Amino acid sequence: MAYYLKHYFDPDFNYQQRAPVSTYGGSVAHRYLAYVQNVSMGQVLAEFVPIGDEDAPNPKYIMERPNFPAGPNCVPDPENPLRLLAEKNGYVFYLDGKICVKILLNVRQNIGIGTGNIFFVNDLNVHGGIHAGFSVTAKNIKVRDLIEGAFVRATETFFAQNGFNGAGKGFIHAGRSIRLAFCENGELAAKENILIDQSCLNSTLYGGKNIMIKGRLQGGTVYANRLVVVGERLGGNSTSPTRIFMGHDPFITRQIVEWEQEIDRLRQKHMTYSVEAAKGEFFQKQYGPKCAFILRKLQIIGEKRKQLWEKISAAQDFSQCRVAVPGEIRPGTEITIGPKSARITDYFSCMQFFLEGNEIVMRPLSREEATSLSRH
Repeated sequence: MAYYLKHYFDPDFNYQQRAPVSTYGGSVAHRYLAYVQNVSMGQVLAEFVPIGDEDAPNPKYIMERPNFPAGPNCVPDPENPLRLLAEKNGYVFYLDGKICVKILLNVRQNIGIGTGNIFFVNDLNVHGGIHAGFSVTAKNIKVRDLIEGAFVRATETFFAQNGFNGAGKGFIHAGRSIRLAFCENGELAAKENILIDQSCLNSTLYGGKNIMIKGRLQGGTVYANRLVVVGERLGGNSTSPTRIFMGHDPFITRQIVEWEQEIDRLRQKHMTYSVEAAKGEFFQKQYGPKCAFILRKLQIIGEKRKQLWEKISAAQDFSQCRVAVPGEIRPGTEITIGPKSARITDYFSCMQFFLEGNEIVMRPLSREEATSLSRH
């Protein structure tokens, strides 16, 4: 009996010959070029199907015996030996005549027009940079060169040898930690720690635990739950204040900020519709229902925002919150820990800030503390 090897992926896939993906409705997504064929652990890759003389499938995959051309990370199904499964998450392809699943994706160029957006289910190494407007999603991500205005999501960790210029709209989010050389005009969010080896300028940072910036922190807003360390200089941006908020869950805070922005947008829209509705009966019929719909949305979002504030208030613990600056502190910085805020109006150096009693206090760092923080 002959067998046909039926594939559940494209056996002729070539990542160097890609085309934009067609979407529902016939349009084309020019930034999606299907760079890899993702597979999940346990997914069926191929299956032997018995064939008769009347069948005429591709003769290339007709075999006298059901022997899989199995390469790394591919295993027969223990419940059905005629099926081949992926042993790990990764991408599938043929290599030297064998079906392989690779768990590390190396992109040996910049991510941009030549690759399209990339979504990968395991670890990703980018040997170039990431161009503005493109998105990258993977488990652990490493990038060699500059990231410009891109949208990056790492389900675990993110590391860049170079830095990130978000151009005011790009972001890097990680399920665990982020480390990069510098950050400018971007958003970083990590459930655990953020480490910037040089400086952070005019950016927004969300750190579930600790944030350490070895160089300067100038302009922008930082949200953290435990420790913020700035090695060389805190503040000093004459055009944009530097704000640090501590003691509340940064990701709940981020959601509240987004909802507050949406509330402002809806209020502006409601005002515009209300002006139109007041012009007469015809306009009232057209714009009145729109006003009512926006008011319902405002009520729903307002209730969600209230619930999040209550959640934040119920889990208050400011004892671990501290801002430590072994270097220079310049005027214009605002530090908020829980319900209390302090504005820096003078020049200081080698100081730490924390909540004591009902006030934010400033104390000198010992030589040992300053040395230890500078080395980390």
